[in-house]
Amino acid sequence: MFAKRLVFAFCLLFLLLIIWGCPYDSSVPLGKIENSVLDSNLIGSWKSAGTDVDTFEVMKVYPFNQHEYLILFLEKSEINVFRAFSTTVDGHTFLNVNELSSEITSAPNYIFVEYLLAGNELKFRFIEDKLPKEHYKDSRSFYNFVKRHLNNDEFFGEYETLVRIPD
Repeated sequence: MFAKRLVFAFCLLFLLLIIWGCPYDSSVPLGKIENSVLDSNLIGSWKSAGTDVDTFEVMKVYPFNQHEYLILFLEKSEINVFRAFSTTVDGHTFLNVNELSSEITSAPNYIFVEYLLAGNELKFRFIEDKLPKEHYKDSRSFYNFVKRHLNNDEFFGEYETLVRIPD
């Protein structure tokens, strides 16, 4: 249920017309929260490229603490709230994203978004669930799995683009 709601929120936010797969979800993050460093260029408000901010969804990124982001997806009268932290794998920066909801779960469940910032553009793509899903017991083994597949196009979805909007 978590993965479906998270996918729905991302789809609404980014106006994906076609999703070629489902985001990979895991109870194990790519790295440790305490090793994450905030990227000040990611903090702010973003919208889908080529859309009117009054018509479409907006993503707002705030610092949550010194290692994590608070991400709000605003779509009409609905707000979805997520926590995220970054992990770098061989020069590729990923967000480990988990939804904050009223449902009580024993452990967070993560999806993974690679992102690139260039000026006022934010390009991102999901790690998708196209490869055989393995259940990792620790971040190190999952990190090594991702590292092995960085150059595998089937591992990722297509890049989407957001543009910064003034706060």
